[in-house]
Amino acid sequence: MIVAVQNFVRESFKFKAGSLEEMTFGQNRILLAHGEYAILAAVVSGRYLDRLKNVLRQGIVRLEADYGAVLADWTGVVDEFDGLDRFLDQILKGRISGKNGNGNPPSAPR
Repeated sequence: MIVAVQNFVRESFKFKAGSLEEMTFGQNRILLAHGEYAILAAVVSGRYLDRLKNVLRQGIVRLEADYGAVLADWTGVVDEFDGLDRFLDQILKGRISGKNGNGNPPSAPR
């Protein structure tokens, strides 16, 4: 659905490049972080959301580093993403877990 909204905005306003980064819905904001294969989205409210935007950006990089091979050829079977719920929970808590592409544990964002 988010991709459909993004495409609508791009086509309606003749944008050639760019991506939808944020939407507002009532008191809530929908923050988006785009990767090559996936989009992380978080529905949030309150103040101090700039830190969460950065965490989402770091999260999509890490998500694609850890799950890129699965995402590239994904067949639609959710079971191929072992540990993804825990991974996403850690992103939202600002503590990105898992490997960071070089086998070392990541450091938490500041």
